Amino acid sequence: MKNPSKKFNKPVGYVARVNLPKGYSNQYPFENGETVFVFGEIYLMPEHCVVATRDGKVLWGYHTEHFIPLTEDEI
Repeated sequence: MKNPSKKFNKPVGYVARVNLPKGYSNQYPFENGETVFVFGEIYLMPEHCVVATRDGKVLWGYHTEHFIPLTEDEI
């Protein structure tokens, strides 16, 4: 098997702010500006990720582009 880490486009394991597309925010289980933990991309679904919310829900299949990594100062 090839090294799967080369397939991923985004970092693995980071705190991020949710930035949902305009007009679709009511279709997501997140609020704009909410802080989540992004575990990383799904191996068989590039550019889709697994995230955990503050209340412990683990969700998957969401586009990585909607999660903006926080800087050290923002955490």
